Amino acid sequence: MNRIALSVLAAAVLAGVAYYFGIRTSPHVAPASTPAAAAVPAARPTLSAVFAETDPVQHRSLFMQWLTGLTADETAFTAPQLWAMPGDVNEVTERKKLFGYAWGQRDGAAALEFARTQPGAGKVAAIGAALAGWASRDPEAAKAWIAARLDPREQLMYSWALVEGWARNDPAAATANALSMKELPNAGRFIQTIALEQVRRDPSAACAWALTLPEGSSREAAVLEIATHWSRISPQAAADWARNLPGTSLAIPALKNATTEWARQDAAAAGSWLNQLPPSKLRDQAVASYCQVLAVQNLGTISQWAQTITDTHLREQSLVRIAEEWMGRNPATTLAWLPNSGLSGAAMERIKQVAH
Repeated sequence: MNRIALSVLAAAVLAGVAYYFGIRTSPHVAPASTPAAAAVPAARPTLSAVFAETDPVQHRSLFMQWLTGLTADETAFTAPQLWAMPGDVNEVTERKKLFGYAWGQRDGAAALEFARTQPGAGKVAAIGAALAGWASRDPEAAKAWIAARLDPREQLMYSWALVEGWARNDPAAATANALSMKELPNAGRFIQTIALEQVRRDPSAACAWALTLPEGSSREAAVLEIATHWSRISPQAAADWARNLPGTSLAIPALKNATTEWARQDAAAAGSWLNQLPPSKLRDQAVASYCQVLAVQNLGTISQWAQTITDTHLREQSLVRIAEEWMGRNPATTLAWLPNSGLSGAAMERIKQVAH
């Protein structure tokens, strides 16, 4: 398939990625052979009891209890019942996705053959989830099945699932596989998928892994994904790491993401940390991100932060964003602030035009 045809398929890939963001936030489903699964059946709800529950939170809790105790023998005869159960579109998709993942861990080929023949909402998500579940147990078998059973369009679409499941099984092998597909459209997302799985397990190991990747888009994608998700857990640790990355092409985007998340969580702590950075291009970009998050707060305080940016163009951009935000909220205060804002005359005139 030529490069143009692959680009056309990119839209199909994106449609298939919907499952990708959901399955990663779902609780891990223990295989039937684990002690946790073996201990559940005594208190495990029946499927009828699950669907009799009308409270959506309790319904999902019961469904997860039922799913955790799922045995290999139950999967095939339970699947048609589950697919026939009513529910809204999102609920149906989530249900099929979780069940598909659990079944894929136990019998990937059977789960996929069933899901591929089913109509209705959640089919694509269920196929992707079953592949991810299978790849988390036996990635080579899942990869061989994709090559043998899917057409090129489907292979491209469901490669996401293979990489995600593989990353849970063997990150090093998953990385090698993802790098072998670097010519595909949006291939950077394969590396992002692995990066997320890595940072969820061990941020320090994820950081070291990212720097082993080839220089260029793959490494940049991994670093950005790690910074984004690590900063949600430990923003200062993520910021400290980002600050010391080699090269501005890695450090600036990573630090901007870490600073943005930190400002949302604890603006005072993030500000104290930024105050300790020496003047540099890196600090300028981090402060600009900080100001963008806090633009809706005290006009005087946040503009003072923006005025510490040493890069003239970036400083003006930041101040303009702040002024535009405030002009929509409080034109009188903004107009009174403008003369001492640090903005150029031309920029002030453009802002004043907004008020008229």
